[in-house]
Amino acid sequence: MRDSQGQLTAVRGVLLDDHWHRLDLVRGLLRDTFKRMTLADYRRPRMLDDYDVTPEWVLHHLMQHEAGHRDELEALRMLAETDLKST
Repeated sequence: MRDSQGQLTAVRGVLLDDHWHRLDLVRGLLRDTFKRMTLADYRRPRMLDDYDVTPEWVLHHLMQHEAGHRDELEALRMLAETDLKST
């Protein structure tokens, strides 16, 4: 979520393992939902306030979003390893 200035909300006081657990639960719910869909349901647009969207597009968007985060985490890991080697 973002605040009124567009900044991401900081989540504090939650363990990383709790975040991983929540992500696993949500992925399981998503998988179960998509498994029950027919191809027609998967491609049927849903009308939202600002735009129409299909489950097909949502899944594509989520995969792209997660890939972007994976790349960011990899870059941070590489920077941290470089910093450790230089000390």
